[in-house]
Amino acid sequence: MVIDNLKKRNLVRRERAQDDRRFIAIHLTESGRLLIEHVFPLIMAAIVGEMSILQESEQEELATLCRRIGLQEMEV
Repeated sequence: MVIDNLKKRNLVRRERAQDDRRFIAIHLTESGRLLIEHVFPLIMAAIVGEMSILQESEQEELATLCRRIGLQEMEV
């Protein structure tokens, strides 16, 4: 549903793999790329603002934990 809504707004396009028709890659359109370029700095500033309550050592610990979670997700 999320991808369908992004496609309706011309922000992404679907592309089926030639060798495995079950695989569908999602790519940003030019409109999608421009939107990301516009909103990403705002999102990054909000994240940095929220994380500023943590001490530097806490931020480093959080980063380590997030990387660990991310690596676990890749193994699934």
